[in-house]
This record gives sequence, structure tokens and C-alpha cells, in this order.
Amino acid sequence: MSPMSTFFDRLIDRYRRIDSLLCVGLDPRTQPGEPVATRIVDANRRIIDATIDTALCYKPNIAFYEQHGPEGLQALVDTIGLIGDVPVLLDAKRGDIGSTAEAYAAAVRAVGAGAVTVSPYMGSDSVLPFVDAGLAVFVLCKTSNPGSNEFQTLAAPDLPLYRAIAAAATAWSNECGLVVGATDRDAIAAIRAAHPDVWILAPGIGAQGATMRDTVAAGVRADGAGLLPVVARGISGAADPKKAAADLVDEYRRARDERASSIAGATAATVPEDATVTRLLDAILDT
Repeated sequence: MSPMSTFFDRLIDRYRRIDSLLCVGLDPRTQPGEPVATRIVDANRRIIDATIDTALCYKPNIAFYEQHGPEGLQALVDTIGLIGDVPVLLDAKRGDIGSTAEAYAAAVRAVGAGAVTVSPYMGSDSVLPFVDAGLAVFVLCKTSNPGSNEFQTLAAPDLPLYRAIAAAATAWSNECGLVVGATDRDAIAAIRAAHPDVWILAPGIGAQGATMRDTVAAGVRADGAGLLPVVARGISGAADPKKAAADLVDEYRRARDERASSIAGATAATVPEDATVTRLLDAILDT
């Protein structure tokens, strides 16, 4: 990989090598106590060791580290150090502008992440400072929580607000992806139809009720990539995290291949009709 490769370049490169889109959440649910940093890192090491061959990227949620103060933040840095060259997306949901956004971006880079989640509520001013700092940005679009419909589906003016956010974010920069919860399959499908190339971060698989199969069917790109289905508790809480991750990757591959076969079948079904029309036109022209 070139040193100038973007976060999305790195995702594609790794995808081609491991044939997986699995995004592993690293959200350690430890209680305050001593030594908290060691317990966090040990818990994360267990997950990383079990998934390092199947994870396309890792997504630590900064809240699970910040709650423990300086020790927790050091545990985040140490955790990212364990991951090596696998892409890391920091789930921080930042949302400020100007020098504050620049400071947030510097903090993301300081801990070793290559991408971050960001709120677009303040417009491009809250997003582009992260892009300017060399980061990929996943903009909150249609989130996985039940309350997301309170605002994100409001008309603005001709499309739901989340669709307007998607259109704006993809116009701001090629380094913008979108957060679209796996719990809303219709929203993922709508975003994919409107934006065939964008990367979608899709939380909500497992604990929140969404399935890998439905998420892939709705959101994967034509090349089989472009989607980051997030699983955290489904792996960390499994008796065998390695097997849980491998099973999820198998589900992804089956769903991807089913979708590709379905598209190929639909395309093939139109060929006889098209060929017949061509022959009729040729016959008419020959007369």
C-alpha cells in the first residue's frame, strides 16, 4: 500500500485479501476499579486475537474508554496498538466546528485511528476539518436507535432528512461515508440505490435485532464491498469469539453471493427478449 493510501483504499486492499467486511466493535463493558487499563486491554486483546484474520476493520466506541478517565484513554491507545495495520474507525460522534473540530481531528489521529464518526448537524463545517486532517469520516445519517425517526425521517423538503444528509455528505468529499443502522433495511436500500459507491457503516446487527443476511442484501455494493456491518456483543459475548466471527463472515459471503446470483439471474432473464427484438429489427432492415 502507498503511504498516501486513504482509509477507503486500505479497506478495499484488505477486503481483497481476506474476503470479509466484518467490522468488529471494541466496546469493553468493565466496571470502574483497579487496574482498569489492564482489564480493558486484556478484554480487547482476547477479541482482537480471535478476529484478526476475519475483521476488515475495528470500531472502538470512545465512550467506553473515556468513562475511565486517563487510564481509559491510555487503554484505547494500547488497544489500537494491538491491532497493527488493520484499519481502525473511532466511534466518537463528534459535532463541532472550527478550531474545536480541528482539535477533535487531531485527537483521533493521536490515538491511531484512520476514520471517525461525526454528526452533520452543524453542516460541512463540522465534517470537513476531519477530512482536511487526513481522516475518513462516517457521517451520522439514519442511525440504529428507535428514536432516530423523531428527526431523521422528517421531510427536508422533498426527501426524508437522512436522504438529504446522504446527498450533502457524499457531495462534500469522497472521504465521507455514512452511518445507516442495520435496523432499517429500507433506509439502507434507499441509500445504496441513491449512492451506489458510498461506504455504509451499519451498526445494529445481533443485539439490536438486525441480521447479517438482510443487511448485506440491502446495502452491499455491486463489487461486494462498500458496507461495514458492525458486530460487538455478538462476538465479545460469545463462548468462542473466533467461531462467532467466522460464522458471521460465512453469513456475509453467502448473502453476498446470493445477491450476486439474483442480479445475474435477473439480467440473464432479459437477454432472450433483447435478442428477439434485435433479430426482428435485423429482419425488418433486411427486407
